[in-house]
Amino acid sequence: MSHAANPGPTPIDRRRRRLTLGAACAPLLPLAGCGGGSEAGHGGMGVPAAPLNPSATVQALPILPLDAGVLEASGTRTFGLRVQRGSTQFRAGVNTPTLGYNGALLGPALRLRVGEATRIRVHNDLDEVTTVHWHGLIV
Repeated sequence: MSHAANPGPTPIDRRRRRLTLGAACAPLLPLAGCGGGSEAGHGGMGVPAAPLNPSATVQALPILPLDAGVLEASGTRTFGLRVQRGSTQFRAGVNTPTLGYNGALLGPALRLRVGEATRIRVHNDLDEVTTVHWHGLIV
C-alpha cells in the first residue's frame, strides 16, 4: 500500500501562521529601535552598540496562549482582547515598559474556524488611540 506524500501546509494554514506571528509581534513594534545591533543599525549616527549589562541573562519570550473564544448560543464565536500597558523583564532585573493584549506582552493566538461567524471585542486601556491589524486574516 502506498502513501501519498505530505503536501505540506495549505494556504489557509500558512495564513493562520502569519496571523499568529503578526498578532504576537504587533505589541513589540514600539520597541523596534530600543537597542542592539551595530552603529549602522542606528542610522550611522555613531551610537555604540553595547549591552546595558553584559552579565545580565536574556529571558526567552513566552509561548503564546491559544484562545478558542466562547461559542454563543447564536453560533457566533466571541473573543475579548484588552490592549494594556505592562512591564516585562527581557534581561534579569531590568523592567521594560511593554504593551500587550490580555497581558503585559504579546497576546493570545486566536483560534478561528472556517465558516463560523466571529466577533472580536477590543477594549483599549491605553491613554491613546490604537489599532489592531489582523495579519494574514482574510476578512
